[in-house]
Amino acid sequence: MSKRKSSAIVHQPRTTGDKIEVSRETRASEHPVAVYLSQLSIDSRPAMKSSLSKIAALVDQKATRDTLPWHALRFQHTQAIRTALATKYGERAVNRMLSALRGVLKVAWQLGQIDTDAYRRALDFKSMKTSELPPAGRVVPIDEVREVLRAAAGQDPPRSWRDQALVIVMFAGGLRRQEASSLDVANYDSTTGALVVQRGKRGKYRTTYLAEGYRAWIEPWMQFQRDRGCEPMFVRWNKDAGPTTWRLSRAGVDHVLGELVELSGIADLTPHDLRRTFATDLLENGADILMVQKLMGHADVKTTAIYDRRGEKSKQAAVEKMPIALRYEDILRE
Repeated sequence: MSKRKSSAIVHQPRTTGDKIEVSRETRASEHPVAVYLSQLSIDSRPAMKSSLSKIAALVDQKATRDTLPWHALRFQHTQAIRTALATKYGERAVNRMLSALRGVLKVAWQLGQIDTDAYRRALDFKSMKTSELPPAGRVVPIDEVREVLRAAAGQDPPRSWRDQALVIVMFAGGLRRQEASSLDVANYDSTTGALVVQRGKRGKYRTTYLAEGYRAWIEPWMQFQRDRGCEPMFVRWNKDAGPTTWRLSRAGVDHVLGELVELSGIADLTPHDLRRTFATDLLENGADILMVQKLMGHADVKTTAIYDRRGEKSKQAAVEKMPIALRYEDILRE
């Protein structure tokens, strides 16, 4: 009786010496996936976990991201992975997954599980071209933001206070979902509008600001939280008991905004659309891109440039700032 041929891209090594043994004691220090994920910000981990799981399933249907022998991947395997991903997913999704693959292979090399030559050969694959793709996400028109705020304010307090404050810190403060979730009451200065934002698990902070015209929207909720001595800025809601003291999760931020979008009747939008709108509105109104970079918390100004969605009107307004060396009418008079 013939054995069924495996369709796996990478066959599992036969000898136990070639396998990565994963246990609760060694996983954090020796498994490349665990080490790689520990280096990422909390906001980035879910997407990269999902990416690695999808790659593992492509390599071997029985494998998971924790059981796949990543150290066994070679040039022919990574080429096959890239090709398989390109047939199933869009370019940006493929690039995100390839980034996760690169990260895990690098950690496996740093842990001494792959020799340098094999590591370099395995990394010899290109990202998908995205320069000609339309920009991801959208910039939210100001009238849609207005409707979302009206939907938030139209609820009974104190829920209306929480929801409108959450929209404001993402739209007028440019915060990521995880950053909004991580805010404490003590992180906000009502006098200056300063928001001290924690980025990632390494204790990195930045300060952004709410414009004076937006501070009134956040103050009722801040006062409510101060009066009851609650540490987290945004908390979960109990349908019977009202506001809890439990911190609102990243998924909770999505859920709250989704409810407000439904109440307002506008097209769907995400927290990141609000952050993208923050950057575009600042740039469109003359803010320096390096200053926007600092407010957004980007390590590289090239990342900030991706958020620049200024259209043709802005380009036209920009050229109107060119100094006029000599007016044509003056030549006609001479």
